Amino acid sequence: MIVWGVWLEDAFYFGTSRNSRKARNLRTNPHCVVCTERADEAVILEGVAQAVSDAAAIKRFAQAYRKKYEEEIDTEQFPVHAVRPRTVFGFVSTAEAWAGTATRWQFK
Repeated sequence: MIVWGVWLEDAFYFGTSRNSRKARNLRTNPHCVVCTERADEAVILEGVAQAVSDAAAIKRFAQAYRKKYEEEIDTEQFPVHAVRPRTVFGFVSTAEAWAGTATRWQFK
Protein backbone atom coordinates (compact mmCIF):
# COMPACT_ATOMS: atom_id res chain seq x y z
CA MET A 1 0.00 0.00 0.00
CA ILE A 2 1.35 3.41 -0.90
CA VAL A 3 2.12 5.65 2.04
CA TRP A 4 3.66 9.10 2.34
CA GLY A 5 6.22 9.48 5.07
CA VAL A 6 9.61 10.78 6.14
CA TRP A 7 12.88 9.32 7.32
CA LEU A 8 13.44 10.65 10.83
CA GLU A 9 15.51 9.49 13.79
CA ASP A 10 16.66 6.21 12.19
CA ALA A 11 13.14 5.15 11.22
CA PHE A 12 10.52 5.68 8.52
CA TYR A 13 7.58 7.62 10.00
CA PHE A 14 4.12 7.78 8.44
CA GLY A 15 0.53 8.46 9.41
CA THR A 16 -2.49 6.38 8.55
CA SER A 17 -6.14 6.45 9.49
CA ARG A 18 -6.75 4.52 12.70
CA ASN A 19 -9.45 2.36 11.07
CA SER A 20 -7.81 1.88 7.66
CA ARG A 21 -7.07 -1.62 6.40
CA LYS A 22 -3.36 -0.75 6.71
CA ALA A 23 -3.69 0.17 10.40
CA ARG A 24 -5.79 -2.92 11.15
CA ASN A 25 -3.26 -5.14 9.36
CA LEU A 26 -0.37 -3.58 11.29
CA ARG A 27 -2.17 -4.14 14.60
CA THR A 28 -2.52 -7.83 13.67
CA ASN A 29 1.01 -8.20 12.28
CA PRO A 30 3.38 -5.22 12.56
CA HIS A 31 6.05 -6.76 10.30
CA CYS A 32 6.09 -4.81 7.04
CA VAL A 33 8.09 -3.65 4.03
CA VAL A 34 8.58 -0.04 2.92
CA CYS A 35 9.93 0.78 -0.55
CA THR A 36 10.83 3.92 -2.42
CA GLU A 37 8.87 4.88 -5.51
CA ARG A 38 11.99 4.46 -7.67
CA ALA A 39 12.17 0.83 -8.80
CA ASP A 40 15.25 1.57 -10.90
CA GLU A 41 17.17 2.72 -7.79
CA ALA A 42 15.45 0.60 -5.20
CA VAL A 43 15.64 0.83 -1.44
CA ILE A 44 13.59 -1.83 0.36
CA LEU A 45 13.26 -1.65 4.14
CA GLU A 46 11.97 -4.60 6.17
CA GLY A 47 11.00 -3.84 9.74
CA VAL A 48 8.34 -3.65 12.41
CA ALA A 49 5.83 -0.79 12.58
CA GLN A 50 5.15 0.68 16.01
CA ALA A 51 2.60 3.30 16.98
CA VAL A 52 4.33 6.50 18.11
CA SER A 53 2.96 8.05 21.30
CA ASP A 54 5.75 10.48 22.21
CA ALA A 55 4.35 13.99 21.64
CA ALA A 56 7.75 15.48 20.79
CA ALA A 57 8.43 12.78 18.16
CA ILE A 58 4.97 13.29 16.64
CA LYS A 59 5.63 17.04 16.44
CA ARG A 60 9.01 16.47 14.74
CA PHE A 61 7.30 14.11 12.27
CA ALA A 62 4.56 16.66 11.47
CA GLN A 63 7.17 19.38 10.89
CA ALA A 64 9.26 17.16 8.60
CA TYR A 65 6.13 16.01 6.75
CA ARG A 66 5.02 19.62 6.21
CA LYS A 67 8.45 20.56 4.88
CA LYS A 68 8.64 17.58 2.49
CA TYR A 69 5.07 17.59 1.13
CA GLU A 70 4.16 21.26 1.71
CA GLU A 71 0.96 20.27 3.48
CA GLU A 72 -0.20 19.54 6.99
CA ILE A 73 -0.98 16.11 8.40
CA ASP A 74 -3.57 15.79 11.15
CA THR A 75 -1.83 13.39 13.54
CA GLU A 76 -5.04 13.01 15.55
CA GLN A 77 -6.89 11.69 12.50
CA PHE A 78 -3.82 9.89 11.11
CA PRO A 79 -1.90 8.37 14.04
CA VAL A 80 1.85 8.17 13.51
CA HIS A 81 3.79 4.93 13.10
CA ALA A 82 7.53 4.34 12.86
CA VAL A 83 9.17 1.45 11.03
CA ARG A 84 12.66 0.76 12.31
CA PRO A 85 14.76 -1.24 9.85
CA ARG A 86 15.76 -4.83 10.48
CA THR A 87 17.00 -5.49 6.93
CA VAL A 88 17.47 -3.04 4.07
CA PHE A 89 18.20 -3.87 0.45
CA GLY A 90 19.42 -1.41 -2.12
CA PHE A 91 20.31 -1.74 -5.79
CA VAL A 92 20.34 -0.09 -9.19
CA SER A 93 18.35 -2.27 -11.57
CA THR A 94 20.21 -1.78 -14.83
CA ALA A 95 21.97 -4.87 -16.21
CA GLU A 96 25.35 -3.12 -15.99
CA ALA A 97 24.94 -1.87 -12.41
CA TRP A 98 23.07 -4.75 -10.73
CA ALA A 99 26.07 -6.92 -9.78
CA GLY A 100 28.03 -4.00 -8.34
CA THR A 101 25.22 -2.28 -6.47
CA ALA A 102 23.07 -4.99 -4.88
CA THR A 103 23.59 -4.57 -1.14
CA ARG A 104 21.96 -5.81 2.06
CA TRP A 105 22.29 -4.20 5.47
CA GLN A 106 21.27 -5.92 8.72
CA PHE A 107 20.25 -4.00 11.87
CA LYS A 108 19.64 -5.17 15.43
